[in-house]
Amino acid sequence: MMKRFVVAIILSYVILSVPHILGFGYVIDWVPEASTITKIITYIREGLVYGFMYKLLISILIAVLSSLYVKR
Repeated sequence: MMKRFVVAIILSYVILSVPHILGFGYVIDWVPEASTITKIITYIREGLVYGFMYKLLISILIAVLSSLYVKR
């Protein structure tokens, strides 16, 4: 049960981070020497870190609600 709860938190957090990972809502200025790999890694890192607290709280709420729904 705990494993399912943690997986639900992680999965919902990643789903909430997808718009930021794809670059919606902000712009990163790149130096001309930045490689494609550097850009990809930076977009993923910034997308996962941006709005950490509110995405974490929403993810925990989703996990609690889904575990209560499955428990029924």
